Amino acid sequence: VVDCRRRVGPDTAVSAILRPGHPDMTSEAQLQATIDALAQHGVRRFSFYNFGMLRPHNLDWIRRAVPAVRAASEGAAS
Repeated sequence: VVDCRRRVGPDTAVSAILRPGHPDMTSEAQLQATIDALAQHGVRRFSFYNFGMLRPHNLDWIRRAVPAVRAASEGAAS
């Protein structure tokens, strides 16, 4: 993210697409930490993908991450 931000500059919108399940993420805490770290680097828009392959608990992680995503979209890291 640091390199991406450096290349596009501070005023360009940067989005992130996350897969909150195997093999990318192994815990809800990892998802939350990823969102927080990206938000600290100016990422304001988040998307999630591969819903058809996620387990129910991974969908719960997304549901519980929504407040952090909303805070990031408003410009405040959670």
